[in-house]
Amino acid sequence: MRSLWLLPAPLLPAEIASLHHWLTQTLGASRAQYGWIDERYPNRQHKTLNPAGLTAPSIVLVDSDKALSEAILQSAPVTITQWWQADATSVLPYPAVDVMATYDFSLQLCCFSFIDTQARRDIVDYWRQQHAPIACDNQTTVAYVQNVVHTSAPQALTIDGWAEEGFPHDCIDNPLRFFNADSPATLKQHVQNITNSSAKFIAMDSIFVQHYSLLRLI
Repeated sequence: MRSLWLLPAPLLPAEIASLHHWLTQTLGASRAQYGWIDERYPNRQHKTLNPAGLTAPSIVLVDSDKALSEAILQSAPVTITQWWQADATSVLPYPAVDVMATYDFSLQLCCFSFIDTQARRDIVDYWRQQHAPIACDNQTTVAYVQNVVHTSAPQALTIDGWAEEGFPHDCIDNPLRFFNADSPATLKQHVQNITNSSAKFIAMDSIFVQHYSLLRLI
């Protein structure tokens, strides 16, 4: 299972070290990443979508067999404002990096609710089987993980899923590169392809998008 935690502020080095120890010794996590808002792309930041007003200056992503609960997370050495746990599908696994090394891409985190006009099972099947290749073919994607939420903190915003998408740094502020296009006409078509496909399973007014730099913790 994979979980997403929102933190109220970026972590200091000592806090990162404490979190690493807790994740391995207490939670038994098999993989974890820590992310902070990527400030290198000011032209991208103003496009951030956040209709629910989420505050997520930094995040933690964790793989663990242990079902999360408020009681378990109370012992964490960091403040967690909201969390969700999900079943994850790695369409494009993260490129390998050493522990405590930064990934060589910008992580686009996209949280959302599903549309309410179809059965959840059909929506998840469409996302995994049909939307995934559309997203990867029409963008310069180097990592793509789909997460279907099954548990959340009592006070957490209701979301049905989140996507983790890695993009090369040189394409974040370059729409042609970002959308894997070689001309303005192709760019328009690729954006339309992704938008049309997304609207088949996502409530488009629910989308939260933010870009993060990402450190491998485990």
